[in-house]
Amino acid sequence: MNKIEILIVEDEGVVAMDLAQKLGRLGYEVAGTTARGDEAVALARRLRPNLVLMDILLEGPMDGIAAAEAIGRDHDVPVIYSTAHSDPATLARAKLTGPFGYILKPFEERERAQPVFLSVVGTRLMPPRTRVTSVAYHDTGKGVLFRGQYGR
Repeated sequence: MNKIEILIVEDEGVVAMDLAQKLGRLGYEVAGTTARGDEAVALARRLRPNLVLMDILLEGPMDGIAAAEAIGRDHDVPVIYSTAHSDPATLARAKLTGPFGYILKPFEERERAQPVFLSVVGTRLMPPRTRVTSVAYHDTGKGVLFRGQYGR
């Protein structure tokens, strides 16, 4: 099986480098990194990653939510937001883009691995164009729940 390719969109260089290293150790391949929303859109078109790990506040005029929306119009790729911004207005705006998850910073390696794995596995198991609206993971091993856009 080919490695899962992830595009990292993060405005803090040290954080992006740390993410790339840790994701590599977890067995993922980093397709590319950028700190700008407009560059993320162009990279997603060119590289066609399996997943985008997207910060919300980015360099330049386009934030991560606008970039995720533009990427979603061109390429049906799961987006997981990784952000320190969890205020209700930001999360409500981000939710409109149909993300596959949120990881609130700061985060640990294990917390990062689970949503990445679940979003890609869920994408491969579900019919095309089905959106995951929620993911529940129980560390007890009891199961994983994926719900599509109509709650199925």
